[in-house]
Formats: sequence, structure tokens, C-alpha cells
Amino acid sequence: GVFYLKLHICVGLEQAVDHYCMRVFQAQELDNFVTEWNVLQAMLRRAAHVIESCFFSVGTGVLGVVVLTSVELLNRFGEGGPESKSLTRLTVKDGFCLALWPGWIGPPMGLVLFFVFRAAAITEKC
Repeated sequence: GVFYLKLHICVGLEQAVDHYCMRVFQAQELDNFVTEWNVLQAMLRRAAHVIESCFFSVGTGVLGVVVLTSVELLNRFGEGGPESKSLTRLTVKDGFCLALWPGWIGPPMGLVLFFVFRAAAITEKC
């Protein structure tokens, strides 16, 4: 839920910048556009400040999932771990467990990276 909320905020900000740019290029007089740009910048700064802590906490959580999953995989299939098994001696249960780990890590990492790219799109336009 938090990812989608942040994505919608980024999409809305990106559309606000696009709309402002279209209005500037279509207008004949540029009198009010400096004030409107200042308002748009203030809105961008406020939105960035509001979602900054949320982005930090979600990114830290995803990093924690990656680290804990890596430690678990090393303990389970690495050399010298308490339950260490060779990859050549895997049972069906172990193979199924090994296949589930990327599915556990992939979606949160993909969403965080997608959010970073959407936020970078706003920065690129400004």
C-alpha cells in the first residue's frame, strides 16, 4: 500500500510539471508563470519532504530482507554452515525452498527501484 501511495504522489507531481511546461510554451505572456513556478517548486519540496522518511524506512526494510535472505541462503547452502548442504545433494524440498527465496526478495526490490526511477523522472524534468 505504501509503495502505491508514493507512486501516485510521484505521478501526480510529474503531471503537474508537465502541465506547467505545456502552459508556458502555449502562452504568449510570461507574467504569472514565475509565481506559478515558485508555487510548483514549493509543492515539489513539500512532497519530497513528506515522503522522504517513508522512502527511507521502506528502503531500509527491503535492504534488511535482502541481507537476512542472503545470510539464510549462506547458512543453508554455503560451506561450513550449521545446516550446510551441497547444491548437488538437494532434495525436492530444498530446491523448492531455494526457488521461493527470489520470489520473496524480487517484488519489494522491484517496487523500490521502480519508485526511484519515477522520482528521478521528476528530477529530470525540473
